Amino acid sequence: MKKITFCLFILISFISCNAPPNGASNGISRLVNLSDDDLGNNQVLFSQMWVWEYHIEQESEDKIRIKKDGKIELYYNPQKKYWLFTKSGALGILGEMTNWIIGRPDGSYITSVMPEFPGEDTLIDIEQVESVLPNSLPANFKPTGDKKTFNDNNWGFEKIIGDEYLAEEANAYPKHTLYFAPYQVDFSPIYNFSKRKSEIQLAYEFPENIPANMLLLEETRDIRSGQYTFNFIGISNTEYYIDMPVQ
Repeated sequence: MKKITFCLFILISFISCNAPPNGASNGISRLVNLSDDDLGNNQVLFSQMWVWEYHIEQESEDKIRIKKDGKIELYYNPQKKYWLFTKSGALGILGEMTNWIIGRPDGSYITSVMPEFPGEDTLIDIEQVESVLPNSLPANFKPTGDKKTFNDNNWGFEKIIGDEYLAEEANAYPKHTLYFAPYQVDFSPIYNFSKRKSEIQLAYEFPENIPANMLLLEETRDIRSGQYTFNFIGISNTEYYIDMPVQ
């Protein structure tokens, strides 16, 4: 096959008057090479951006205080229910060679990997994980009755009221609280992301075994040497196009 460099065209345009912040068995994976001839007309638009921010503070073994702040920016296609995870917006330090990862509600993940040498075709990895999630929150998540408002901005989406839960975990964390809200979106590609065999994971790991329709709005974990905090900032309209491979 004649080698032609696979070109990825990405158009990013944020639309906001208030300028928001920037069926298969588990583990099946196949790696293929793609050239221009494999693309066809299969452009996908991700029209929403969902943003969380995190703050990690802990003490290292040699008593040095470590602080890390960052954001998780995920793109969503409401029609196909696809989630897009980008190198700059979501993936950790091991994702430097990854262009993007698309998670689909059937448990499949499509990963676009940069070629090792110039002129080579881009590699596409397709992996299938078990997509079944529980219908309710874990039994050790106890509602406290407290509520908090999220997505309180003028980006074009309604406010979200979250309910607080206290995670009762023996000797795990001194205190672990979370806020959730039911939402008419399938979040399973996010909550199943860590099931992938790849070492490339999100910069902040979402909790596991969360119902697909429950939106994680906030998480605070007090650990012996510090604290992890994770907060939902909001949803905004955007236009993020990628060319999907023909399958």
